[in-house]
Amino acid sequence: MNIQEAIKEAGKQKRGITRKSWGPNPIWIIPTNTTSCIVIMKNDKKNWCSLES
Repeated sequence: MNIQEAIKEAGKQKRGITRKSWGPNPIWIIPTNTTSCIVIMKNDKKNWCSLES
């Protein structure tokens, strides 16, 4: 599955996505319906950032 398909599916399911290749403490990409479009969260849930589109 490519990244665009994964993001669309994650948005429908209200879930985030990550990749196994990113290691044991990966980041999570969470699609939103805001102007930021996505939230990026580290696995430790203490640090996060959003990217403007």
